Amino acid sequence: MAKMKPHSLIIGGTKGIGRALARMLAADRHVVSVVGRRTPTGEPVTGIRHWSVELRQTESICPSLSEIIEEQGPLNNLVFLQRFKGEGDNWRGELETSLTATKCVIEYLAPKFAANADKAIVLVSSAASNIIADEQPVGYHVAKAGLNQMARYFAVTLGGISSQLKIW
Repeated sequence: MAKMKPHSLIIGGTKGIGRALARMLAADRHVVSVVGRRTPTGEPVTGIRHWSVELRQTESICPSLSEIIEEQGPLNNLVFLQRFKGEGDNWRGELETSLTATKCVIEYLAPKFAANADKAIVLVSSAASNIIADEQPVGYHVAKAGLNQMARYFAVTLGGISSQLKIW
């Protein structure tokens, strides 16, 4: 019986570190799903499928996640790299994008991980959760600190699903 390819979902994987991670996982033969506000420009990469979702509109998240699981299969890895870069109130945008969307996605997807396989949930925070980064607004600092606590909470409440979660 052939071993199924691991499925990795990256929230915020269309640019920078997220894009590099998606390419690395695809090269390592993962099925890679990426959620971002926009689909990336440039040459498509084999093994990576993109979904355009506005994370601040929580009512649009779950239908997209259902479609991802239905088309790509159960999850092994869930990685959060998103941050607010939109228009409007920075405070509200940072909290909705970093905290509310992350909570919504984790709670919806926790039962949809592959059975009897390695599983990981990774929340990428920032040093600005512990120190002041002059170039970032207060909402960014608060959101990143909140992600650290959210990681602790889900590590305890989800147990085996998030047991590989690291907080630095």
